[in-house]
Amino acid sequence: AEQVLRRAEVPVLLVRSGDAAPASADAPAGPFARRILVAVDGSEPSNDGLDEAIRLAMLSGASLRLVHVIDTSLH
Repeated sequence: AEQVLRRAEVPVLLVRSGDAAPASADAPAGPFARRILVAVDGSEPSNDGLDEAIRLAMLSGASLRLVHVIDTSLH
């Protein structure tokens, strides 16, 4: 899972074992998640992931937490 998260070119939804993933794009199935953590860095892909996380949080009633990520290898 770690390599998928690090190398994915699209937003990734990581769900821990025991949590239910959404049954469809429109509605979460059962207790989806209480908290959603989103790493953002200001890039378009991270903004797309944030938009999806907001949508899922609104559908499921989950709280949303953001982590701003800075790539220090660029400095």
